[in-house]
Amino acid sequence: MSSTGENVRVLRPRKNLRSASQPEPEIKKASRAKKVSTTTTTTTNTTTTTTTAKKTRGRPATKDVIYDEPLSTDVNMESEPDEKGKVKKLRGRAVKRAPPASQEEQGDTKVRPTRSKQLKIDEPKESSPTRTRGVKEAKKEEVKPRGRPAKRPQQPTITQKKAPARTPSKTKGTNDVVYDEPSPPPPLPPLPPQPPIVLSATESKILLEPSEPSGGRVMTFGEDNAGTLGLKNLDGHRKRPTFIDGISHPVIHIAANGMHTVCLTSKGTVYSWGCNDEGALGRDTSSNEEEQAEPKKVHFPSEVQIKKVTAGDSHSLALTESGTVFIWGNFKDSHGSIGLTPQSREKVSHPIEIELTFKVIDIASGENHVLLLNDAGCVYSFGVAEQGRLGRIEENLMEFQKDKPELYLNPHPVQFSQENLLFDKIWARNWSSFARAKTGEIYAWGVNNYSQLGFKTEIPSETDSPVKGIFVPSPQPVPAFSKIDGSIENICPGSHHTLFLDSKGKVYSCGRGHYGRLGHGKGDEVITEPELIKALESMTVIDIASGETSSFAVTSEGDLYSWGMGSLQLGTAKSIDEDVPDAYTPQKVTSSHLERNRVIAVSAGSSHTVIIVKDVTKDQG
Repeated sequence: MSSTGENVRVLRPRKNLRSASQPEPEIKKASRAKKVSTTTTTTTNTTTTTTTAKKTRGRPATKDVIYDEPLSTDVNMESEPDEKGKVKKLRGRAVKRAPPASQEEQGDTKVRPTRSKQLKIDEPKESSPTRTRGVKEAKKEEVKPRGRPAKRPQQPTITQKKAPARTPSKTKGTNDVVYDEPSPPPPLPPLPPQPPIVLSATESKILLEPSEPSGGRVMTFGEDNAGTLGLKNLDGHRKRPTFIDGISHPVIHIAANGMHTVCLTSKGTVYSWGCNDEGALGRDTSSNEEEQAEPKKVHFPSEVQIKKVTAGDSHSLALTESGTVFIWGNFKDSHGSIGLTPQSREKVSHPIEIELTFKVIDIASGENHVLLLNDAGCVYSFGVAEQGRLGRIEENLMEFQKDKPELYLNPHPVQFSQENLLFDKIWARNWSSFARAKTGEIYAWGVNNYSQLGFKTEIPSETDSPVKGIFVPSPQPVPAFSKIDGSIENICPGSHHTLFLDSKGKVYSCGRGHYGRLGHGKGDEVITEPELIKALESMTVIDIASGETSSFAVTSEGDLYSWGMGSLQLGTAKSIDEDVPDAYTPQKVTSSHLERNRVIAVSAGSSHTVIIVKDVTKDQG
């Protein structure tokens, strides 16, 4: 059911909410001044450019900005003053509206992350699959058999054993009669302890624990830009978890990304809130901008039962019980909006059904791309194809395929080197994609400039490895996971780091270590292979999430831990107006609300965090 080509009312744009052409810069927080000043000195051109931006509603002011984005193959040499005033040469690339950063950059000043932006690279395309419409089965008429009706099968006779008769006996020396009672049955052996069931979703947190069949309430915290927190105002911030009102039933799935959130209730209803400038909420808020700050229902064009939701930077996705998929919002590449379908290059502000020829059993959303897993175990991808994130289009072929949107806006199979590989799980976030084969092996593709995919980036001229350069356009196995005792159940990529959760409840991380996002303590080094986070080793973790420069974990005890770049998103701030220090190891999030509620799921956007909690007092009652 496609509603492409519809004229969609465009909202009044707000300054600095998101960039159409750049990936999310890595930035450090600073005091809340009213202006942001960034100075970039280019060595090759010997020019200095100073940019001043006015403060937008709800966004904190910043000091010097340190940009953190994937490197390009088209590398320029740039310089930047360090903390001692010396000039350090950096590797990066000049991109639109923002200076680049290098893998070796260091910085002490920081601002809180804003809307994620796109890397500048071209994109792919492929032939469009034809939708197969389901054929309704004809109703079977009852046919009366000729002749005598068949005899009903004789029911088996159940013989009930009689209890043994009690035999009277006399006690010596008395006339009282004493009956011999049958001995009681031996007590049943105690049940063995059940291992915790690990959540196995990223953008969509699916509650799989037997103790949480009915979900819970939603709480949010962090920075509220354009209604991001869902607290019915456009410019509020929360340093600790705060309850959201307006959702009538328990929530079982949450998906946060960029500056919006979608969730699914136990009754199959989808709610959304946050920034709606690209239609990511799936509902029209043009007549009243404040409606985007309030959780409201997303209406689908037909009676469908939703089982999972995911969120990208400017789009949202919903999977139905019957295996169909709905999408709304917009995709953006490094040049701007590209739409959601080959027929429409504009945003879609209401759910439309993706035309498919197969049944889907799992979905995943990256920043501007989507993965689908069908019931046969095959992985499909569509969306922005830059940086190899679709796993089927080489970076150098994009220039020749830009005018063929059907190649990248229609789902096509991801190209794996090994034939007959079947998969049972997929993950995506930002510019990275992952899939788990039924054999347990993990495959990764996309941006790997800080080894966030789990293996070292090799220089093409110096190695014969298939992993060459900072972009990995075709899926490659992650060999490090062969060393762990257990299977990988959840993967959550950030902008330049990735968290992994195994079946034993242990958490691993790799990628860029700046601001403590890896959880291994102080140090800005790059970790090229997934490494166990020792601070969480004694705990059983059931869920994980990654923001742009932050990380989160939920334990089986119902505790929430956060670490990474200091911001309100961590939930550990003492005051909204004070700077939050970076957390280099996991820190427990505490509040008066969490004393009576245990956390059962977490998801994170670029500057806000969303959790599902369960009332402890009700469980005890």
